[in-house]
Amino acid sequence: WLRERNQRATFDRQPGRPMAMNLVADGALRRERGSRFRYDRAGHVVAIADLAVITGASLVCGAVSGFLRDGVFAFMPDSAGLGILFAVLFVLLMQIRGLYRPVALLRPLRQVSNALAFWIAITAFLTALGFAFKAGHMVSRAAPISFVLVGFALVAALRFRWHGWMRRAL
Repeated sequence: WLRERNQRATFDRQPGRPMAMNLVADGALRRERGSRFRYDRAGHVVAIADLAVITGASLVCGAVSGFLRDGVFAFMPDSAGLGILFAVLFVLLMQIRGLYRPVALLRPLRQVSNALAFWIAITAFLTALGFAFKAGHMVSRAAPISFVLVGFALVAALRFRWHGWMRRAL
């Protein structure tokens, strides 16, 4: 009886509607239609989270740097521009390499190593671009340098967190 109960999976699917899946307490796989988190959309959620975290890290580093320099927390448009550009380039490169697929998200060490390679490449590209356009004084400030360090630490930590959430969901 117990083996039959654990191997039982319920399917609730209407034609043309994708299924969501979740695990129940007895270990059986139950599929339901509804607003639950879907495994195949995990990459979209992670990409949006990456965009938000990278942009937010840039804004916070810019504000802290401005506070330490001027004594006032202020919105820095340079930090916002850097964060948005960095985030878009990072997410596009990760998407091109297929690192937002759910199977790839289950390998956090591979995610972090690829993220580090992309992070270094984007940093080098934007630094070269900044100096080429005579904006080196903006690139060499404390805000962009601290953003590169803090931003990658947050992205790497999130990779391990997503791995834990997805393993628990499976």
